[in-house]
Amino acid sequence: MAVAKAKEISSPVALIAKKAILTEKVKKQDYPESKLMNREEAVSAVVDVFGNDAIYLGTTGRATREVHEQLKAHAVGEGHEFQNVGSMGHVSSVGLGIALAKPNQKVVVFDGDAAAVMHLGAFATNCRYKAGNMIHIVLNNGVNESVGGQPSAGYVVNLTEIANACGYRTPGHAVETKEEIQAILKDYKKGEMPLFIDVHVRQGIRSDMPKLNIDHKARKIALMETLKK
Repeated sequence: MAVAKAKEISSPVALIAKKAILTEKVKKQDYPESKLMNREEAVSAVVDVFGNDAIYLGTTGRATREVHEQLKAHAVGEGHEFQNVGSMGHVSSVGLGIALAKPNQKVVVFDGDAAAVMHLGAFATNCRYKAGNMIHIVLNNGVNESVGGQPSAGYVVNLTEIANACGYRTPGHAVETKEEIQAILKDYKKGEMPLFIDVHVRQGIRSDMPKLNIDHKARKIALMETLKK
């Protein structure tokens, strides 16, 4: 009917549907069989290295919740956290702004594969402005997990080669283990260009993962106070 109407009036038409009518009532929460880490394990590997010595930004969707929980588990202060809720693809651009404003502060951006692909232009901009204190990490599971698990381009394109072409420093390949991540980060030194790591992780989220329940305004103020120091 909608297609027929669009043809009739030579114009786009819109359909308004009730929430969750096109998806399962309960999203998949389990981890499929895989040798890969899950997102929490990858985030934990990073925070283990830097602790409170960095500002952490989380991409939108399920990863936001996982980044937040891992920062709590590692006792990272509230003023070291920014969650990019509901703004898919923009987290590295926010990280760029912080990195340029605080050039001596490590800025760790946890991005998603689908989100990164959505705004690939940000890769070039991050290097154009030489945010050498920014560490851009893509948690790449090859799907748009938060909105139904449809395949993304995460495993189709070589994000490391794209990052290299834009000017990032990279390990030259995607990484898959805690040991690889931590070896790269332990050798990290501020450089002229940002560091990029494509981390391949498995799909899924643990069933007892709580929803993100934070006072966003208070967190913003806490971050601003940290950045003033």
